[in-house]
Amino acid sequence: MVQISCRAGRTRRGCAAGAQAGQDRHEGHAGAVRDDQCAALLKACQGRDLRDVRDMAIVRFMLEARAGEVANLMVADVSLAAGTAVIRRTKTGRPRTVPFGARTTASIDRYLRARRSHRLASTPGLWLARLAPRRDRLG
Repeated sequence: MVQISCRAGRTRRGCAAGAQAGQDRHEGHAGAVRDDQCAALLKACQGRDLRDVRDMAIVRFMLEARAGEVANLMVADVSLAAGTAVIRRTKTGRPRTVPFGARTTASIDRYLRARRSHRLASTPGLWLARLAPRRDRLG
């Protein structure tokens, strides 16, 4: 996963908007993604299969929260109605609520609908692999 950060004084949501405009707001940040790179990431995730829908939701969510926090989300942590997610495992060790925008909400909603047909849909972790590993291969 890629760390997406913004220049001081801008919100992460502002960077998401800037990605559409093609403006570079990330100079000087180690590991930061330029707006043109962010736009390319979003474009690469445009597809209809579970992997593409999941990846779009992950990339959009990473504009709102840290990569490690996004990776550890559970289905129950996300409220589409409120447009928020409870991040239970944070860098500081204290849970926090993260709001997310309309595009992120739409991406997560699309992913959750696609996720229902996955054979591991009943598991609590939010993000599922495209193909679930078979038990006999784990072993």
